[in-house]
Amino acid sequence: MGSIKMKHEIPFTQFLRPNGRQVPTSVMVGDAEYAAYQKLASMGFRLTVEQLMNGIVSQCIEDPELGDFDSVLTQNNEQVKIQLSKMLLRFNCTTAEEWRNNMLDSQ
Repeated sequence: MGSIKMKHEIPFTQFLRPNGRQVPTSVMVGDAEYAAYQKLASMGFRLTVEQLMNGIVSQCIEDPELGDFDSVLTQNNEQVKIQLSKMLLRFNCTTAEEWRNNMLDSQ
């Protein structure tokens, strides 16, 4: 995402310490990341972010009812946006639906 023009805003749910209070936030992304976000959002997934006690940043694609589908852990630096881009671009609707069905079957 470094040299790509950021022109789309996508929402995140940020979990804040100490009690995990949820706060809406957003990040600017390029066209490809935005298209991937639209796909995951249309399936009911959301993006979450949290800075852990050790300073590591956790970013997730989450089903609000079933939990984390995908996640990345990074230092709190330029890698946050780079890894977010990679996570968004690898999102696959078929794989996500298979995961969701497996999670529901195991309940």
